Parts: sequence; structure tokens; C-alpha cells
Amino acid sequence: MKTDSGGEHAFYLPDFCTSRATLAIVLIVELTAFVLTLARQSLAVDFWTDLVRTSMFLLWIGLAGAALLCALRAPLARSTVAMGSAAVLALITAVVATVSVCAYLLGRTQMVIDAGGAALFPQSAGNFALRNVWIGLVVTGLALRYFYVAHEWRRSVELRAAARVHALQARIRPHFLFNSMNTIAALTRSNPARAESAVQDLADLFRATLSDKRDTITLAEELEVARTYQRMEQLRLGGRLQVEWKTDPLPANALVPHLMIQRS
Repeated sequence: MKTDSGGEHAFYLPDFCTSRATLAIVLIVELTAFVLTLARQSLAVDFWTDLVRTSMFLLWIGLAGAALLCALRAPLARSTVAMGSAAVLALITAVVATVSVCAYLLGRTQMVIDAGGAALFPQSAGNFALRNVWIGLVVTGLALRYFYVAHEWRRSVELRAAARVHALQARIRPHFLFNSMNTIAALTRSNPARAESAVQDLADLFRATLSDKRDTITLAEELEVARTYQRMEQLRLGGRLQVEWKTDPLPANALVPHLMIQRS
């Protein structure tokens, strides 16, 4: 997004304050925990116990990170893309480090009863936290990239749709259409033949105006469109419209921008 000063905003992040985002985080965390537990399954560690440990650990990180991003959504939205992304990485790093240290202390205490925890909690709290921080940075970086690309794609689709609507509105020119329809309605009783010719001219004019197939047309076609437009305006303005055509001997098949004469 752009501010009034031209700086990009980092509002590409989804709204983590919604229940839908919370549910998505829980589902992703549980799926990740299941995959990690399945990948390191061994006879020395009970699968379900390891799954519960891993799920709780990842849920602490995921929900705590989402809560912080929800609370800081307003300041993040006012920052640039680079500053906002760096702030998110710093927040997630702090969350992962804090949760890792807490989980390590709890896990090392539990190891007295359950020796199977030794595979999950090494001798050094620093190594355990550092390993998780690096993993968190990689995963967060990939997630931020995905959110940014998805946001830019949605934004480009919206901008293209808005541009097409504006272009279509500019091409249709409602005042010209309404005036032409009123003129044709007035002619249907007084001069039906002329009204029929006006309807055909209006259809031809809008067919040429709304065509997206070509950006350029031949000079002969462009002149015919301009003359059709003149005939429609002549019906409405009558003698008040005086047009004098002065055309140089140009090749009729020369390509010119579409509706160049009418716009001028």
C-alpha cells in the first residue's frame, strides 16, 4: 500500500485477531507437530507422548506469536514493508527463544522421570534455543514471503478490475448514451427511418468503442467511427454543430490508435 508520502505499508499481513486465523494456526501447528513426531519416531519414545509435547511446544509459539501480531497490528500497518517484516522476524525470534527456554527448563525437569525426553532436550539450553530460533526464522521468512506475494497478487487483481471498470465507464460515456437514446426516442414518431439509422449508428459506435481486441485500427476505420459519432451528435445538436473535414491524402490502411479522432 501507499501512504500520502509515497511509502509502502506492510499491511500485507493477515489479521491474526480473527477466529479464522487462530483456527488456521492451530491446524497448521498440529499438522506440523504430527509430521515432526512421525519423522523422529523411535522405540525409545512413545509416539503419543512425543506428539503431545511437540504440539504443546509449537502451540505456545504459534498462539503467542499470533497474539503479539494481533496486538501490534496497528503500528505494523503504519511501517514500511522492510521495517514491518524485520519487526515480525524480531518478534517471532523473541517468542521462539522465550518458549524454547521455558520448554527446556520444564523438559529437563521431566527427564528425571521420563528419560525419553533426552532426544528432545540436549544438554545446553543455548543450543536448544538457537536451533529453534533458526528454524523459526526460516519458517517465518517463508511465511512472510507467501503473505506478501499473495497480498500483491490480490492487490494487482483488484487494481486491474478497477482499471477495467473505469476504462469501461470512460468508454461508455453515460451522458452521450443518454442523450443519444433521448434523441432516438424523439425520432421514433417523427422520423422512424432516421431513428432506425441512428440506432444502427449507435450500435456501430459502441461496438467500436467497447472493442478490446485491437489497440490500433486503420485510418479508414477510424474516420468512419468519427463520422458515425458526428452523425449521432448532429441529430442532437442540429445546426448548432458545424464540422468541416480536412483530411490529407494519407494511406487508408495506415494504423492509428483506437478512437484517436473521437478523443481529440
